[in-house]
Amino acid sequence: MTTLFKLSFLSTAMCFGFAACTSASPAPAQAQDVTPSQTTLVDGTNAKGYAKPGASVALRHDFSGKIDPGQLGEMTVDLVMQPIDGTVSVNYTASKGLNLVSGGDRSSFDVKAEDFKGGASPFESQTLRFQTSENGRFYINAFVDVTRANGQTRGRVLTVPVTVGTGVNLSKPQNLIQQSSGRAIVVMPAEETVIK
Repeated sequence: MTTLFKLSFLSTAMCFGFAACTSASPAPAQAQDVTPSQTTLVDGTNAKGYAKPGASVALRHDFSGKIDPGQLGEMTVDLVMQPIDGTVSVNYTASKGLNLVSGGDRSSFDVKAEDFKGGASPFESQTLRFQTSENGRFYINAFVDVTRANGQTRGRVLTVPVTVGTGVNLSKPQNLIQQSSGRAIVVMPAEETVIK
């Protein structure tokens, strides 16, 4: 019985090993030059191809990714999705510390599948303007709701990172103490429980 088990295990392992060796590996991605004017597509898929549940929609923008503190940043955004009959609404917001100066108003579009024919987009592009006086990494968020003709609604949140200046917020936290040696320490609240 043990010999039979070992033989079946060995043959199964060889079979899987052979299948793994003969399966085609994907071709390596080719390097591309990315210019600030090139369009970047932000969707809900990770590097391994896993798609998050939710509305099947992506955000196309032309932002280079970086501005200086005090500078007015600008990006043109529009939605990309499969043809549907229904209503698509989108609202843009900025993360804490980044001010969305204009373009964040909620927009709603009634669409039909034929509106997408020939690669056309039924959505109007929006121009978002934003600004902050701080260095740091901030985000422009798009909250998208897709309601199909049958009443089913799905949502998705898409994010575009915005690097300002050095990308690091240099403001001192309240709990930072400078020692006489020049070393800085951070004081954190803690509780101690003594068990006797």
